[in-house]
Amino acid sequence: SRGAKKQREIYPLRNDILLPKIWLAVILFYFIKFSIIYITGKVFNVEKLRREYSDYILLWFISMGLFLNAYLWLELYLNSQWIYPILIGFWVVSVSLRILKPLSQIIAKSDFSSFHFFIYLCSVEILPLIVLGKIVLLAIS
Repeated sequence: SRGAKKQREIYPLRNDILLPKIWLAVILFYFIKFSIIYITGKVFNVEKLRREYSDYILLWFISMGLFLNAYLWLELYLNSQWIYPILIGFWVVSVSLRILKPLSQIIAKSDFSSFHFFIYLCSVEILPLIVLGKIVLLAIS
């Protein structure tokens, strides 16, 4: 049909499997992340802290999914220009809080130095997001 032909012109066939690739990358990212958290919790004998942090990550992940679902509905029906800056602002605030809460827990409950926590943040929180973003950008282009 005419609409399907136009859609194929806008979205080339090579991107038909882009969304499943992104889903797989996100699932793989969280599997590796939880594996690293589990192993470090066992090695350093901080099971309670590991459980709290894992629960916190799952809660954040679910909350962001619910928020993005609401955002998509607003974007679909309102089609307003102010929704996108609100989304970016909410995301920046939530990621900042996500990093600050474990930081305060670790400082309060353990004798880790700030340097070790900084190295942890770079290796488990920030670097995987950069790698995942790079993979998505390579898949899109």
